[in-house]
Amino acid sequence: MVDSILSNPDSFPIQQVQRFRDLTLIFTADAQVWVLACDGLGGIGQLPADVVSASPAVVGHFALRVPLMEVLAAGARPVAVMDTLTSPRGDYSAAMIAAMRELASEVGLTDPAAFNGSTEDNVLTVQTGVGVTVLAVASRSRLALGTARSGQWVGLAGLPKSAPQHTVSPGDPEMISLPELWSLRHLAGVSDIVPVGSRGMYAEVEELAASAGLRWEASSERGDWRDSGGPSTCVVFACDPSIAPSIARTLRAPLSWLGYLH
Repeated sequence: MVDSILSNPDSFPIQQVQRFRDLTLIFTADAQVWVLACDGLGGIGQLPADVVSASPAVVGHFALRVPLMEVLAAGARPVAVMDTLTSPRGDYSAAMIAAMRELASEVGLTDPAAFNGSTEDNVLTVQTGVGVTVLAVASRSRLALGTARSGQWVGLAGLPKSAPQHTVSPGDPEMISLPELWSLRHLAGVSDIVPVGSRGMYAEVEELAASAGLRWEASSERGDWRDSGGPSTCVVFACDPSIAPSIARTLRAPLSWLGYLH
């Protein structure tokens, strides 16, 4: 199959490549969409020049969390993880990779063949650096990007947290977990979901509304509108008002309502 594609590139069924927010979307002729998300992390770890101290397991966990959150929020199923580490192979890198595999298992990605990557084994490095790319797949009908509707409420699941201002640790009940996000994604009446990053939730709500051609009105002022969400500790989302009670039952993470779309 590979030989036939290389000899006849026109036979490869790619219809379009598109960038949407932080995602790269590859549309194919069979009505599937390949969804790619990536993230980078540097200066956090236990090497001599690291600025923020954290165990390699914590580093690996949060390095993968961000792109996993991105694809899950879009409605795509993760199928592969690629890590690129600036540390050499050995116990330090192995601990990061093990943490990534453990986190990926929370959303059913357990096949060893789904993980690949590289380490820096030629040059001495004194600071931790990690890049992670997640490949996921969705049917076009299940991809939920830019789908918010007028009249929907805007919610916040989880709280914005970012080191070094906050202690950010795996399992924090004030962060939305991957299984919680996947459950939220599959609730009827929930449309677009956007993980909150370093720009803060105000910017992400603006993006959620604009991508659907809408505007939003805040229901109240918050002191943390622009606080960084760090490794996607929370998400903003749009939903029908009628399912607010179901969302409250689904989430363990803190839930608050930010406003409405029009």
